[in-house]
Amino acid sequence: MLAGWGAILLVTAHPVHPVTRTGVAVYVADSFKGSDYESTGITLQGDGRNYRVYLPGLHPPIPAGQPQAGQRITLWFDPDINWGNLSETRVLALSLAGEGVDRAVHRLDDFDNPASAAMRQRLVGAGVLGLVALILGLSALWERFVSRDTRRHPHDSIRV
Repeated sequence: MLAGWGAILLVTAHPVHPVTRTGVAVYVADSFKGSDYESTGITLQGDGRNYRVYLPGLHPPIPAGQPQAGQRITLWFDPDINWGNLSETRVLALSLAGEGVDRAVHRLDDFDNPASAAMRQRLVGAGVLGLVALILGLSALWERFVSRDTRRHPHDSIRV
């Protein structure tokens, strides 16, 4: 199964191709793991996608308390499958109300350098496949050099 995920990550790696969506945010909520911020979830009116954005990664930074539900925003996202989390659509950039719908004001590095996401995904896929190869190789060496046949051990022939 691990090899399958590694192969999927390696084969499906691609540069991001941002798509724009403008709408009114009906849901905006920060997600935490314990006390550590993970991301902000955004749902736009009439859109079934669950958008996720990592606000601290945006440059320039977004003003505190933004975005808000009821606010018109524009999102740039990669429409392809997010293999890291199949239930979410990753936001690459956004513009708040009044900042314009035609340019991405607050951007992640992947928006400015679309090939970086593909390179990172290829490295993770290759790393997973390398780990699988290491595990298989070590188990083969274990089977080859460490026999499970207890008849070969000298202490087994001693009777008490």
